[in-house]
Parts: sequence; structure tokens; C-alpha cells
Amino acid sequence: MKKFVLPLLLWTTLLGAESLPPDELIRQTTERALSELQAKRDQLEQDPEKLYRLIDEVLLPHIDFERTAQLILGRHWRMADAQQQKRFVMEFRTLLVRTYAIAVFEYNGEKIQYKPLRMKEGDTMAVVQAEIESRSGPPIPFHYNLEKSESGDWKVFDISIDGISLVTNYRTSYGRMIQQKGMDGMLDVLAAKNREAEQ
Repeated sequence: MKKFVLPLLLWTTLLGAESLPPDELIRQTTERALSELQAKRDQLEQDPEKLYRLIDEVLLPHIDFERTAQLILGRHWRMADAQQQKRFVMEFRTLLVRTYAIAVFEYNGEKIQYKPLRMKEGDTMAVVQAEIESRSGPPIPFHYNLEKSESGDWKVFDISIDGISLVTNYRTSYGRMIQQKGMDGMLDVLAAKNREAEQ
């Protein structure tokens, strides 16, 4: 789970960045996110709530949580009622914010190399590819999957690290939990983990 932390952090939002092409959005937000992290590291380490708020403010606007939730739950999403769907989106969002906030300080200045964007004019889907330097082996590839919304802004709905998709990773674990405990049981477990993290 922790290996998703840095890539998710790197595409935190820039005000007015919606008009940028997806690769520039990722690149520029990377620079801003890492700059803010370095400038506020001591303050954020001492007050985790400030870190949670920072991630909440800069990260959430560029995630399509409903799309991600649909992909994670698959057929279970279609079988869930509106209240269960809403609850999953809310709890999953909380889980991501707290998970990545807790592990955000693991970044140690590794270099990031971006690959040319392969996208045609008018495309509404894009994959931004990059590699993170690894101090113990070859560079680690990661991909951001983005979709252009009706309003014209790009939103990330999945991230793949070293060939492992965040969506697929969660789909497996939540799907297994739903089979064992049912939808409400899985939601209760997720909510309990979020409450535990708050404490």
C-alpha cells in the first residue's frame, strides 16, 4: 500500500491547472507538492491534522472518487443501493487521505523521469507514464490514468505502480471482504479502520 503514496501525492492540485494537458498537470503539480512538503515538513510532522487538511484540500479535487469506487467494487457497485454507494465513496476517500498522509514523509528526494505523452487531439482518456528512482534497484515505473470530465478538467481514477493497479489491488481485497461479510459488513470494517486511524 505504501508504494502508492508518492505517486498519489505527486499529482496534488494546482489552482487553475485544469486547462493544462494531463502530463503538464502531473509534472507541475509534482513540483508544487514536493515544494510544499519540504517547506512545511516540521509543522506537518508535529500536527498530523494539518497534514490531513492539506491533502484533503489539494488532493481531492483531482480524484474522480465515484469512478474509482465503481471500478473497485465492480458488480458489487451495481448491486449496492444509493446509500451504500455514497458511504463507500466517503469512507474510501477518508481511508486514502489518512493512509497517504501518514506515509507522505517517506519521500527522500528520489528523481522522477517523465515519458512523452501519447495522446491524440480530442482524446478524453490519458495515461501519464513516469519512473521513480530506486536506491536499491532499477527505476520503478508508475502510470496515472486520467479521464477528461464534461467540465473539461482532467481527473485521476487509477494509479499503477510497477504494474500493480491501485484499483485492482483494492478490488481484490474488498471483493473478498464483501463475499465474506456482505456489503454492509465490508463498509463497517472500512469505517472502523478510519475511526481507529483518527484515534
